[in-house]
Amino acid sequence: MQEAAGDRQIELFERDEVDTALDPEAAFASWRRPGVSHLRHSHVFLARLYNLIRDRYPDLLRELLAAGCRELRFAEGLPPALRARYVPRREDDDFTILSSRRTTLELVMRRFVERRGGVRFHPGRTIRGVRLEPGPEGIARVAALRWSKAGEAAGDAQLHEQEFDVVVDASGKSTRFPAWLGEQGVRSEQQSAPAGILYFTRHYRLLEGRCEPTRGDLPGNGDLGYFKFGIFPADGGNFSVTVALPEEEVALRRAVQTTEGFDTACRACPGAARWIEADRAEPVSKVYGMGGLESRWISYRSEDGRPSVLGFFAVGDSAIRTNPLYGRGCSSGALQAHLLAEVLAEVGDPVLRAVRYAAAQEDEIRPHYRSMARQDREAIRRAARLREGGTMRGLRQRLRRSFVEDGVLVASRGSLTVLRALMRGFHMLEDPALALGDPRILLRVLSFWVRPEWARQPLRAPAAGPDRQAMFELLGLPRG
Repeated sequence: MQEAAGDRQIELFERDEVDTALDPEAAFASWRRPGVSHLRHSHVFLARLYNLIRDRYPDLLRELLAAGCRELRFAEGLPPALRARYVPRREDDDFTILSSRRTTLELVMRRFVERRGGVRFHPGRTIRGVRLEPGPEGIARVAALRWSKAGEAAGDAQLHEQEFDVVVDASGKSTRFPAWLGEQGVRSEQQSAPAGILYFTRHYRLLEGRCEPTRGDLPGNGDLGYFKFGIFPADGGNFSVTVALPEEEVALRRAVQTTEGFDTACRACPGAARWIEADRAEPVSKVYGMGGLESRWISYRSEDGRPSVLGFFAVGDSAIRTNPLYGRGCSSGALQAHLLAEVLAEVGDPVLRAVRYAAAQEDEIRPHYRSMARQDREAIRRAARLREGGTMRGLRQRLRRSFVEDGVLVASRGSLTVLRALMRGFHMLEDPALALGDPRILLRVLSFWVRPEWARQPLRAPAAGPDRQAMFELLGLPRG
């Protein structure tokens, strides 16, 4: 949308074919998107994306809301202690979450783009490679794409070639562009780290006449170390529950892959159990699983730091991939698209374009990427300790854990100032390190941390669920 806002003609090639004449329910049930493996997993769209849509595409926001997408406001998610004394501020509107099924968001956005013009869709097309030509400063430039009709075997495909001024790779986590470019001498750097989890999702629909449970004191998400869950309200009376498990929890994984095991495990967690009560909602899907999750950052640059290819830019999971647990993939992709559009509009030199786009991603996204990768490492270590029945041995580790659990988390449930500061980082509105780097915020957190336990206890969230051994017993699993 942003690229087409100028005088450019956008040609969009995609392998999957979708019917945009369907309603949201039919799209969810029938869309086949092999290129989007997470299509039917839970989605929530953080404030960075919501604010972009609200501020730049108000007509699109109205259409999304008309289709049933939800605006989840800051005040709606406050814990009881803060709700009682909440006084709205203007900045709270910038913490709004957009929530819906992924298919509904894509359906409405696709229709919106089709009407706007400036974009020509080419569904049922498979990209097969690229053609390079010499560019400025001796750097190769992507001059053309090679494509065939989707479904044709690679060896039998009839290849077509089309030239472009700029090529944008939005093909996702399975992108083949690094390999195609590498075969022709284009260097790319790939940094990666394991997410350490497997992801399972099941969808439900509220029964006629029933409504969602009130927020109360039970959070809609929980982290037991060996088991994480989250509730995702969606459009049309639908919602989903996602469970994330450490990769090494083989027996537990096999249990939650079944519908009976999934529901049993969720019913053991009070924050999830009340959503899936038999007299409130009914399941409308199987359990969807997803693995092979990692953090990955791909950069196209030479050993001397210069761009290694020109006229080519990657956005979304093609360039930056993170643990879906944090819900930042769509926001990052939308942010990258707007950063790229701004660079293309402001800069004509192809080398400087590549440099500026890479720098913009470093400034806007790298701090969040770094924070998420660090959280993944800590979660992997915590899950291993629980599996082995051990505890933290080092004083430094225990202090760090206490600071988070007894300081930051308690303060976020007892201080609106602290919560708002943390939300700015959570929603990708600023560097997540800034909150605790602010002396005023840090002092507030420390004031909660040094309180006696009897003073902190009323601010703690209720237990999210059973310990690992109790969950195994509930599911009839041998102790692992």
